[in-house]
Amino acid sequence: MPFESVLKKIFESGIKDFNQADYEKMRELFIPKAHLISLEINLPKIQSPAIHLKSFDEIIAYWSAMNANYENRITNFEYLEIGKISKVRCFYEKLDLIIDSEFHFDNYAKIIKIVNHQL
Repeated sequence: MPFESVLKKIFESGIKDFNQADYEKMRELFIPKAHLISLEINLPKIQSPAIHLKSFDEIIAYWSAMNANYENRITNFEYLEIGKISKVRCFYEKLDLIIDSEFHFDNYAKIIKIVNHQL
């Protein structure tokens, strides 16, 4: 299976688990010391400080807290670039939020870093 197809399958299965808040199931997609970097979000329906998390456990805790306070669901997405650094535009329609996410993969197709950019 081509690398591009593998990355799309990883993202699509991860989005399903993310939307169901089944973050533990996503653990196999990440290296343990994965990073999540995001700028501050300050919108009427969602607020979050800038973050730089440095482990998958920290990422799970952050996503869980966000899910407890907001309808943190990706309702639509589009691939902008697929490769070792993939870019995906994620739409959180209930929050009026659009984020371009960069997913950085290692040689084993494990996520090593996510960098979010709000549009």
